[in-house]
Amino acid sequence: LSGLGVATATAITAQLMPRTLMTEFSVLAGLVAGMAIGFRRSTSLTKRVSTSDALICLAAWGINLFAGYPLWTGWILRTAAFVTSLPLIVVLKAGLPFLLTFPVGVVLSIGHRPYDFGGKSTYSVQTIGLVAMGYIAAALSGFAVLTIGLSVVVVSLIAATGLSLSRRGQATGGRLGGLRVPALAIVTLATVVTMGNFDPSRSERVLFSPIAVSALRNGVPVHQLTALDDGRFIGSIATGEGRLSAWIHRGTQILFRKDGISSEYRSTNTMLAPHSAADVVPSVFGLTAHPAVNNVLVLGLHTPTLTTCQQFPVQEIHVIERNNLAPQFAESVLGDSVWWSDDDRVSFHIADPLLGTAARPRKKFDLILAPQAQSVTLEGSLLASETVLRRIRSHLAEGGIFCQRLAYYDLGPRVVLDLVEAFHRQFPNMLITESIPGELILTGAISPQPLLTREMADRLQTPQARRVLAEVGLDWASVMGRGALDSESTENLIQESSEFQRMDATQLAFTIPSETVRWGDKALQTRQRLSQHGRSMAILVKPESLAQEVDQRLEDLRLAQQIQTEHPDQPWAYRPIIKRQLTDRPRSAIVQVKGEGLKNGLHPEDQRRKDYLWDLGMVSKQEHPPLSEILELQEYTEPFDPLLSLFVHYEVARLLGRIDEASAQDRFEQLVHTVYHASATDVSVRNICAAIELLCHDSKTVVSQQERWDHLNGLMEALSVRWQMRLRSGRKLEYEQVDLDHTVKAAKLALKTMDTLRPDIGVSENDWEIREQIFESRLMEPLHRRRGQLLKRVTLAPQKREK
Repeated sequence: LSGLGVATATAITAQLMPRTLMTEFSVLAGLVAGMAIGFRRSTSLTKRVSTSDALICLAAWGINLFAGYPLWTGWILRTAAFVTSLPLIVVLKAGLPFLLTFPVGVVLSIGHRPYDFGGKSTYSVQTIGLVAMGYIAAALSGFAVLTIGLSVVVVSLIAATGLSLSRRGQATGGRLGGLRVPALAIVTLATVVTMGNFDPSRSERVLFSPIAVSALRNGVPVHQLTALDDGRFIGSIATGEGRLSAWIHRGTQILFRKDGISSEYRSTNTMLAPHSAADVVPSVFGLTAHPAVNNVLVLGLHTPTLTTCQQFPVQEIHVIERNNLAPQFAESVLGDSVWWSDDDRVSFHIADPLLGTAARPRKKFDLILAPQAQSVTLEGSLLASETVLRRIRSHLAEGGIFCQRLAYYDLGPRVVLDLVEAFHRQFPNMLITESIPGELILTGAISPQPLLTREMADRLQTPQARRVLAEVGLDWASVMGRGALDSESTENLIQESSEFQRMDATQLAFTIPSETVRWGDKALQTRQRLSQHGRSMAILVKPESLAQEVDQRLEDLRLAQQIQTEHPDQPWAYRPIIKRQLTDRPRSAIVQVKGEGLKNGLHPEDQRRKDYLWDLGMVSKQEHPPLSEILELQEYTEPFDPLLSLFVHYEVARLLGRIDEASAQDRFEQLVHTVYHASATDVSVRNICAAIELLCHDSKTVVSQQERWDHLNGLMEALSVRWQMRLRSGRKLEYEQVDLDHTVKAAKLALKTMDTLRPDIGVSENDWEIREQIFESRLMEPLHRRRGQLLKRVTLAPQKREK
């Protein structure tokens, strides 16, 4: 039973902080310290406390684990928010698992008398062996996952055993004496009363969210931290490998967590909301860096990586996943947006991904992907081991490539350089690329051939690569424009960083957890150190004409962002820019002309832009254009064009609003696309208000009431963020008063509709009241204050004198 209790404490710790080598040692240290103190006073304790009393105490300890769960959550949350001293942070975080297992060690020692061995007192190893057996049995059976049902069984089992011993006379004496039965009754009652305190879905929302920690530091009440964003808990599963949970954002984006830590973020409908670039770009990079990928090995289930591989012409996709329930859970959440069950190329292997690489390679792979980015976890820190990297290298075919994600949001230069150096020792031919700000792709090849080539740039322009990148809102030039360090630059970086003392894999496993909680602008420091040696990938590739082409496309991306920033709610500002480029910067290319062979003509992309403007003009001239002609304009969104794709959806949504034949769902999808695929600097609000009004007034906009709630919640969140940006900027925007009135009307309608939907979708009244308070404080109150300022300005405006 004590072994089961230790496993329970370990799993509770995993819900409060990442499971690292430090937390594992803290759990063990607490148990050993408790046993040491207990064994030291074993004789006196045995006289005063019977075995039955000890079991009741163990049951009370189990209740305390769950009853005190909000307290443990507050402990870790306030430590992260307010404690700035690194040694104190480490002591507080390591102290919690220590204290959780310390009582188990004390109780475990009760009743174990010392044996005389050669004139000295010693203790039987049977106790330690039984504890280890209980812990292993719990881990193998999934007992350590801590669902409430299992916790009740554990406590009830302990209490029943104590009562049984008491009735049979096997547990006589002790301090409790005749109070055992009332004590057991109290323990059982406490189990029923406090079982609701253990709620990992709430703790993972605040403990593993930088937004929540920052909000608490800025004075946001604790009870509001669970409602800071639009995320809604949609399901979880308890397994022997940890707790898997899923959250829905923006109506279609799913966030998967493992023991609270984000593992992936993807969309079930990229027409409405994009995938996460951080989850997709690394696999695209690997699939295009290799000249001809036939088989891929993915270390751990990661659905964005898997579905990206499926869209490329590869023959085999092997996934090593230690949790046999993870694929079924992902399929149940994602539904039809994943299709690996029907793809004969995909095969799953249930094994530990890193231990699986220790097996003798029976098959070599062209590409191996390590898609999990967090190095703070126990599994992530193992990738810093040269032994593991050497095993991965042995599974690569000739010319094979290994791609590893590395998030450095919370890592300073010293740790990142140690991780890079360990990688470089096994893969001297390597490339460091920044996929998004805060994340790196470490790419290594066993052949000396360069990883960055003109051919790779060409492969990024293939239909499948451009389609996948468009689903995250990126162009192929966005990838080629990222900063990178080739092998030579990496060697220089390592040599010039001699001021840091190098750490081996074991030291890193202990250092990374403390590094992640250290205060400081670590990501900026790391980025500055890397930028001293990095250059754009387009510059590293020859010839120079590629760099010019990439620069032109990046300029188009910059112009598109500028339009959204400087002309909110006026998306048609892109039209004169396209016309000007066709006139001032026409691009030529050798094209095939029917009946005339090859001729020098307009570049295909410029020709598509010219055709689009013509078709748009013909449709817009009609007062009631045919629905088919409006929908045909969507064909110009693919392949992705930086100056065209996003704005086509604005035009289609506008034209659909002019005809009665258009369905509300079609117009809603176009509007939502313009919201979630837009630049982060876009402060347009009219498209959001129009989408909210469609959701509230037309029941055919979405399929279910849950979808309606999730979309309203996401759009209200977007509305709040954009108005906060507007008000902070201090810019004088045209028609601001009209936008204010429109927003207030739409927001009130949304809140009323959500209040009506709440009982049907399982959102508690308390949770909705908190979320409503967030909307009031972050959206409605600032809008009312701004409206008062505008009205006051109009009232105080000087009147013109009459002549």
